[in-house]
Amino acid sequence: MDIITKESLNKLNDYKYEEGIKIDFSKDEKSINKFISCIGKINIDTLIIVFGLGTGEHILKLMDNIGKFNNVLIIEPDIRIFNAFCKLEYANQILEDKRISLFLFDEKSLEDTLIYFISESQYDNLIYLDYGNYVDLYIDEYKFFLKSLKNALFLQKTNVITEKVHKDNFFKAYINNIKHITRSQSINFFKDTLKGLPAIIVSAGPSLEKNIDRLKYIKDDFVIICANRTFSSLIERGIKPNFVCSIDCKDGIYEMMKTNINSDVPLVFTETSNIKLMNEYKGKKIFFKNAAIDTMVDRLINTKIDSLYAGGSVAHTCTDFAVHLGCNPVIFIGQDFAYTNKKQYASMTKTEIDIEYNEFIEVEDINGEKVLTTYFLDNFRKLMEDYIHKTKDVLFINSTEGGANINGTKVMDLKNALNQYKKDLTIGNKIFNTLEKKNNIDKNLVKLNLYKILDELTYLKNRLNEGLEYCKEILQNEDTVFIKNLLLNIYKINNEIENKEELDFINFLTLDVFNDAAKKFRYIEEKDENSLEGTKKLIIGFEYLYRNLLIEIEKSIPLIKVCIKEVK
Repeated sequence: MDIITKESLNKLNDYKYEEGIKIDFSKDEKSINKFISCIGKINIDTLIIVFGLGTGEHILKLMDNIGKFNNVLIIEPDIRIFNAFCKLEYANQILEDKRISLFLFDEKSLEDTLIYFISESQYDNLIYLDYGNYVDLYIDEYKFFLKSLKNALFLQKTNVITEKVHKDNFFKAYINNIKHITRSQSINFFKDTLKGLPAIIVSAGPSLEKNIDRLKYIKDDFVIICANRTFSSLIERGIKPNFVCSIDCKDGIYEMMKTNINSDVPLVFTETSNIKLMNEYKGKKIFFKNAAIDTMVDRLINTKIDSLYAGGSVAHTCTDFAVHLGCNPVIFIGQDFAYTNKKQYASMTKTEIDIEYNEFIEVEDINGEKVLTTYFLDNFRKLMEDYIHKTKDVLFINSTEGGANINGTKVMDLKNALNQYKKDLTIGNKIFNTLEKKNNIDKNLVKLNLYKILDELTYLKNRLNEGLEYCKEILQNEDTVFIKNLLLNIYKINNEIENKEELDFINFLTLDVFNDAAKKFRYIEEKDENSLEGTKKLIIGFEYLYRNLLIEIEKSIPLIKVCIKEVK
């Protein structure tokens, strides 16, 4: 039984049976046959999402028509039907099948569940089916489901594109930043160091123009956290933030901060922070681990490092950093998540490289009216709302004074928020004392670990070359005994790939390789297909995987050698 099904069954513990409600569980052959006929031909690993559980008899028939690698997510919008189904004699056949996930409809967790179910390698390998008259009976739940599915697919597709387009820059930044990681302060030392103090997150939305100047008068009463785009705008107004966060590898980030590159404001960074900025910025640096992907940085420096929430924008990083510090409340300004007055950013923060969008949607603003935004910005808003919902015991205040409404926040003008939550404390001293702590990272050990990674990747490079030769021989041969012997070698190489933890170090480079390779293993399994044909289809997939892993390993080796020299 999978985790989605278990969580849905747990919800039944709070369900009170409603007397007098009768549910028709008579068999509906017509609906079942129509449902099955809509499946069509599917790949061996196609994902299937079904809206409507009903009696589950259509699911039993579906189970007979799919393979062992097909996974199914069933969304049931009615707890009464879900409860009644669980009492049926054959329910356990479905509940205990490892391919099946049952989700009891819940608006708060639906999108997260879809994102969990649809991996980045599978977002384009999915079919959706609805059962019987569920669409007519549960039209509101159905519309919400379609909206959530669209958002989940959009997010996964965006992640895949980002990984593919920026992977080289991500890895180059990581390699460059290892020397800075060994010299910087760990974010762990800052946990709850400013507990109970109010924080202001300064974002670059168009409404920032309304109230940025109010920050001139707060002195040391609030923790001010900003990102690259608003950093110089604050400094130019005589407002010195306590921290600046930077996560992006693009060179435009450096351009935003270059006029204040000699600042002593602590820079909060991660593996992917811009190379030029990291190399030239004079202030002290605080490192946090990338939450979206394992770079084995903990093992590299032999120190556990905390991560910050990866919600797609640096605003999410700034917010989670404030919570990590123990700040409460957390006050947002410039956090429009919208094109307020048809502007993308506050005028003071715009750059020449900003991308202009022309596809807009309407969402509710802080006054209950409509405001324009984009799918990207709106997705960032939803991720912030999700973060706020999950972060208990922290008050989030939206003092943007414009933009999209952020559910879970208290809307308040900045003037009133400053008056109500001001703390007469010397925040700067607390930050200085923490920055002076020693990080205890052994640079010699880091270099040894890098040498080990280099050796293991070189070994794997040789094994992948061997694997390509095995693949070539199998594809050119029809002798099943000969092929069977070569397959043993293929399986050994695959096992090494799966268990070679040093591959985690180059995850930025290889993640899209594994995602793309998964597509190469997709094929429609024909009933009259012999085992040799099926084997050769798999070998084509392995050949693609080996060849492209080899390219990325060869790309990484000279960069690692340079990195070893730079760690001093």
